[in-house]
Amino acid sequence: MAHRTPLALGAVALLALTVVAHGQTAERPRTRPSMPTAPAATQPATTEPAAISDADRKRAIEVVHRAVKAMGGKDALAKIKSSHMQAEVTVPMAQGPMTFDTFWARPNKAIVRQSVDTPMGNVRIEQGTDGTIGWSHNSMEGVYRLLSDAETKQLQRDANRQLTLGEMAEEAKNVASIEAAEFDGMPCQKLRFHDEEKIAAYFNDETGLFAGMSMVEKNPMGGEMEQRMMFRDWRKVGNIKLAHLIVMSMPGMEASMKFTKVDLNKVDPAVFTPPDQVKEMIAQRKPTTRPSMVPGTQPAKPARKLNPAMDQIARRIDQMQNVADLVAMRTQLDGMRGLITEEKDLADLEIVLQKIDARIAELEGGG
Repeated sequence: MAHRTPLALGAVALLALTVVAHGQTAERPRTRPSMPTAPAATQPATTEPAAISDADRKRAIEVVHRAVKAMGGKDALAKIKSSHMQAEVTVPMAQGPMTFDTFWARPNKAIVRQSVDTPMGNVRIEQGTDGTIGWSHNSMEGVYRLLSDAETKQLQRDANRQLTLGEMAEEAKNVASIEAAEFDGMPCQKLRFHDEEKIAAYFNDETGLFAGMSMVEKNPMGGEMEQRMMFRDWRKVGNIKLAHLIVMSMPGMEASMKFTKVDLNKVDPAVFTPPDQVKEMIAQRKPTTRPSMVPGTQPAKPARKLNPAMDQIARRIDQMQNVADLVAMRTQLDGMRGLITEEKDLADLEIVLQKIDARIAELEGGG
């Protein structure tokens, strides 16, 4: 069950915390930057859960059905064919709020645009897919990149989990455990699923609504950290209810995402049309899953020693065997551009991103 990101905006906002965690260390190259990591003694156990009883499985399915009903019901959610959401993300120590503009349409089209003011000016990052091809663009680089198959699938899968919760009832049959637990200061039912043992979903006992989730994620430095995402301020939009505030937290840090605009079934399909530069890249590329840069740009090779943090990450890349882990690492690192002010650090970051692209292409090509 793909509960990694109930809402694409929530995922990007959670990434913003990761970005800031790295950005705080960018000006101190003599000290090895590291992500906030929960102490080993407090990290959640990863042992296989015991087999769930039939009674508990039935109770878990009822909890999920109740959540879907509280949002407006499966039929009402299924009638939502597209959405346009705008949000502001407030991150501690950032220059100002980040803004996100997200378009989504069934079954698998999405555009996520991020804007953030930095000492070097406004930085805009876009990821999109027309349902087949995925691409990304960063205003600091000024070039487009074709997403790998794995990156495109992840963007499609995570594009708008909040509006696809109506489809969660069938997936709930894969529940591994259910128990009472407190989450975000409220009594809840805590569910875990067999294919996502490090992720827990919480459902409010009083309202029945989805309260949020906790997850144990790998960070680019190779450690683990627990992240929490709390869904608050549920409001009615048409015939359904949606959370208008999402609070993300990790050890020692918290950020919030406030939705300022939610439009349903009003998206112009033309918004998902790939930019002309992407169309040109598609026409010129050979049949391959290799991530592609704009013609004329080649992956840079390190001509000097990387800073300690990037050097450690670069060394890990060659040993990584899982494309999904590489995609997650690239997403986290890609978001750092807007908060790094030193040209040398940006150059180091670009070298590592290109190294990740090459490794993804190698694994997807069976190399």
